[in-house]
Parts: sequence; structure tokens; C-alpha cells
Amino acid sequence: MLRQTISPLLLLLSLVFAPCLTAFATPMYQVEVIVFKYLTPPEGQGETWPRDPKLPTLSNAINLQAPTVATPTNQTTQESANAHPMPESNTNIAPPTTDLSKITYRYLPTSAFHLSPQETALIGSKQYQVLLHTAWLQTNNAAPIIHLFGGMVFDGQGNPIQMKVSRYQPNPDSANTPGAQWELDGTLQVNKDQYYTAKTNLVFTTINPPAKSSWFESKQDRPIFTRYVMKDSQRMKENELHYFDHPRFGVLIGIYRKEE
Repeated sequence: MLRQTISPLLLLLSLVFAPCLTAFATPMYQVEVIVFKYLTPPEGQGETWPRDPKLPTLSNAINLQAPTVATPTNQTTQESANAHPMPESNTNIAPPTTDLSKITYRYLPTSAFHLSPQETALIGSKQYQVLLHTAWLQTNNAAPIIHLFGGMVFDGQGNPIQMKVSRYQPNPDSANTPGAQWELDGTLQVNKDQYYTAKTNLVFTTINPPAKSSWFESKQDRPIFTRYVMKDSQRMKENELHYFDHPRFGVLIGIYRKEE
């Protein structure tokens, strides 16, 4: 009789906890990215650039979402509006969940970063400006194309319309003006097979100085923007810092297994 009672109970418990076990058994890893520009770029060294490279196609890319945040009950609307857009600690992060959609492909707080010392070193050198430093979680069985953007936002004439954008959690609505574009824009895809592979398709945009009229070049002939493309692919290992090089800007990427 006792055995007959326990068996249905075990079956019930297995059905209740099976979704949790399945969700937490899904392997996940953290991708962390720093993109920076040279404040004094090196000379061209004989390199030539396309006159007007097109921005990457974003139709298949996804934007990282805001983190799941539990707002304190005593926090006023005004305090929320004035809060820093990127949580600096895990204080307000919601409790762990088995719903992967609530934790993957969302901006992580800076307290989860591994590359903060590298960011500090870049800023302290006075030779670089960090345009973006962000991180997110993703699963081994998915490799979506992530839309990355940061830095200033320009209008179609090259005038800055957003000077101060969070480098930790940039808001895509900052560039919702027709013709607006980011200083940094493009995509990153990281997939896991026998090894990790990171594919960059990033564009760094600079504003050209006003053209001087001459017999060989009119103001209309001179483009407003110069765009530099970093289209690269590298094999990567966990817990190692990988550097993607370009004469105008650079990318640091780290991959870290998420332990449940």
C-alpha cells in the first residue's frame, strides 16, 4: 500500500520539477564586448577605404533587451526617471527564473562584467574612447545576430543629436530620427559548435571636415561621413580575451560559461 502511495507522488514531483530541470540544464554562456575608437588614429599607411560602404543589414538581427528589474515599492516615478540607465549592482535584479527568455539576450549589469579592468585601462590611457561595453547571456543551441550600436548619434548632415548615450546600455530610440545614425553600428554573431566563433560586421562612422571648394572637388562631391568597416571572424576559447584589430577602432570580446 505504501509503495502504491509513493509511486504517484514521485510521478507528480517529476512532472512539476521537470521544466525547471530542463531549463537550468540548458548550457549558457556570457558574451562581453568592448568597442573603442582611437582618439588619435594612426596614419593611413597606404590603406584605402570604400567611399561609401553600406551599413550591415539588420533585418535578421535582434536588439538586446533591458534587464528584468524588480522596482522597489518606495521608488518614486521621478527617481526612476533620473536613475542611471544601467544598474551598477544586482540589488534590483529580479530573482532567478527558469524562463530563459527573461535572462538571455538582455543587458547584464556592470557587476557581472569580467572586462571592467580592461575598460578602466583603455580610459586611463587617454588614447582611446570606449563607445560600447556590454554583455549578455545566450544559449549554446542558438546563435542569433546581435545588433550592436553606441557612441554619438548624428543626423543626416553630420550634426550630433545625442552626445551622451550610456555605453553600457544604449537605447535604440536615441536614433529614431529619420536619417539618424550611430557612431558605431553593426552586428556580432557568436556561435558554439566544437569551438566558439565570433563574426563581426561593424561600421565606425566619422564626420568629414567641411570641404574647401576647388576646381577638382566641390562641396557636393565630398561625402559628409567616412565609414570604416570591421568584417572579421575568429575562433575563440572560453575565459580568454580576444582582440579584433582595425586602424580606426578595436573590439575586445570575452566568452564565459554561465554556471548555474
